[in-house]
Amino acid sequence: MIEVGLKCVMREPLTGRCMILLESVSGLEILPIPVGEESANTLHSLLCGKEAENLSIFGITTDILSSLGSAFPERVVIDGYEDGVFTSKVFIIVNGEERSVDARPSDAVRFALLSKVPVYVAKRILFEKFRDRKLCFEKKGNCCK
Repeated sequence: MIEVGLKCVMREPLTGRCMILLESVSGLEILPIPVGEESANTLHSLLCGKEAENLSIFGITTDILSSLGSAFPERVVIDGYEDGVFTSKVFIIVNGEERSVDARPSDAVRFALLSKVPVYVAKRILFEKFRDRKLCFEKKGNCCK
């Protein structure tokens, strides 16, 4: 797995779709993931250090986990890509045992930002599936102006 961070939120110029760009910690790879407009706005607000209006369920969830002495979030993993759809999991430690919950990547990244846990991408997504299709690309300058 490769650790990534949220580089930026952008709108594709040709299609108008919202995208988040996840950048590897090494800064060598960037993975674009399509997201809905509401998620894009919320993630942009978080990235800019602003309070986002629609965080209630995520804020409550992180508060609930932190109030339970025996449960805490550990990491988020973008672990799959099938027919144009990315999949991810949120990993939580409950009573010393690791559990995972399926989540949309935009929700998982939002949860990771609020919980301050790392985000990882499976190597096969970055290096096997996307090198040939040019969906994952090497960083060339600032992608988010």
